[in-house]
Amino acid sequence: MNGSTSVVGWSPITWYDSSMSKTSGKLGGAKAGFTLGRSAFAKISAVEGIRLSADMETQFRDFDRRGLSASDRREIIARTFAKGR
Repeated sequence: MNGSTSVVGWSPITWYDSSMSKTSGKLGGAKAGFTLGRSAFAKISAVEGIRLSADMETQFRDFDRRGLSASDRREIIARTFAKGR
């Protein structure tokens, strides 16, 4: 068999029907995406071995309590953790 496998009815040639519609090559815009919630993101991060420190968890709870916007949260985080500022 010359080192290759042989399957009856299988052909290495890709089948293509010329009547099939073609795609535009563009992926969906921002509307096609989705946003992970904090809980889902934490679970995914835990698989990667990434966890929030106790100080960061406290700070995020405070953000929620104060009802801060995303831009306000980013500004505080950048100010808190930025080096050399």
